[in-house]
Amino acid sequence: MTLLQCCIAVNNLYRYRVRGIYATAIAKLLMDAGAELVDVSKQLSERLSLDRRLEEAPHATIKAGEEDKDQIIVIGYRDAVEYAVIEALSRIPFTAINYNNVGPYTTLKVRVLGVKNGECIGETLYGYTKIVDYENCREGEEILAHVLRVSPNEEMKLIVRPGIAVVKDTVVLFESRNPRIIFSEHIRDLGRRAELMMLSQNVIRQGIAVKWRSSARSVPLETASEDLQKGLDELMKIKEKANSVPYGEIVSEGEAISVIHLSRYSKEFLDEVRRHVVDTTPLHHTLKACDYGQDIVEALDKISCCVDLNQLRQGIEVLVLDSIKRLNSIFIKHVKPDGTIIRIGPAYIDSVTESQFLGKALLLKRVSRSSGVYDGLNVEKEVGDIMVTLVPLSSEKWNIVHMYFDSSMSRLKGIYVNVNTPVEICPNGIIKYIDLYVDITIKADGTYSIVDLDQLEKSYAEGIVQYDLYSRALEVVDEVKRHISYILEDVKILSPSSTPSLVS
Repeated sequence: MTLLQCCIAVNNLYRYRVRGIYATAIAKLLMDAGAELVDVSKQLSERLSLDRRLEEAPHATIKAGEEDKDQIIVIGYRDAVEYAVIEALSRIPFTAINYNNVGPYTTLKVRVLGVKNGECIGETLYGYTKIVDYENCREGEEILAHVLRVSPNEEMKLIVRPGIAVVKDTVVLFESRNPRIIFSEHIRDLGRRAELMMLSQNVIRQGIAVKWRSSARSVPLETASEDLQKGLDELMKIKEKANSVPYGEIVSEGEAISVIHLSRYSKEFLDEVRRHVVDTTPLHHTLKACDYGQDIVEALDKISCCVDLNQLRQGIEVLVLDSIKRLNSIFIKHVKPDGTIIRIGPAYIDSVTESQFLGKALLLKRVSRSSGVYDGLNVEKEVGDIMVTLVPLSSEKWNIVHMYFDSSMSRLKGIYVNVNTPVEICPNGIIKYIDLYVDITIKADGTYSIVDLDQLEKSYAEGIVQYDLYSRALEVVDEVKRHISYILEDVKILSPSSTPSLVS
């Protein structure tokens, strides 16, 4: 049992701070799961009739991604992160979840591999690392280092810095060649900063940097002082046994991180949860994640109580479609369950058409700028090829379809049917979805192949793709196989007066 678990055993509750565009819905899910909310915003306090509890530190923070608002980030003590994900956020349907218990400030034994491409590289049981602020970089040496950043979808899984780190509710302490006092950007009160600075002086003189977390801005000063002393004592104990620590072992737990990637259906579920608390328009979270005008979304929220929600949804969808039809070009944001993002485009909207396979769809066109081979088809890709993409407008369709033609569009080279969550279309010209790895390729003679099924299976086995996404992806594959003829019929809509040849 960890120290945190001991504390929870006494209190029987985890404490969370929630922020960002999903805050109201997440707060409701957490409360339903028996968790406590602290450091509550004024708006959330009013909506949920909660005490703000500004003087208490959270065990974990849950927020929308700063760089990608289609994500929910859960960061904090490992047990609290796991509880939030399993007991509350797992209720959100059709998500992909990346979890890493080796997060920022985790201290572990790293084996140095040497210099590669001008960077010091090491290895751990959790993957390769880049070691920063380490001039020696002696191959074969083993050092204690703490995690700065986690990159689960990159070759260098961890970025670490030499030295021990210890995390407490209000403060982080870490060994540093340049010990200093760092304040969270949320600690803005100069008086509080001065108080915390005075507390820290003795610690930095010992070669240890002090980073005051946002929770230190409002807790009693005595609490912050106790955290600082406990952290210092723990760091010194770890330092004493540093030489006996085996390679790869975690010697001090830092923060765990879970990144939850939201699909269109995920956000619509959160709309429903939010609607139990406050008036909420259809597509509320989709529009917010698209950075649509906040004033407009708030206005739609207010009128949602007085109109038919299905009609309001249809009106919003028409508004969004009209917005992107005015744009010169659009991009596709292709998000893999591990968090990898591929931007496809630019493409231009040729028309809105009626597809045999997808129903009403956007017809997008791009021109190939490079040569090579089309993935999964083993067909030559040439400069000037026309690449046509059909994007369904229906929320019930789990595919987009790419068709590849020669430069005259007289010869079909092949078709790639992507399996993905229903698309979201942003007024700023971004079309996005979660890719589900498995796809179907169709050659010009109508023969087909299923590709990358092993990647879907692996992602499901690792707990990244959840069961509802996994089972739905397999159903979609079967649906595509039954409708190959419809997809080939769709080739005809591209050139009504001159149907491209189906001979490769």
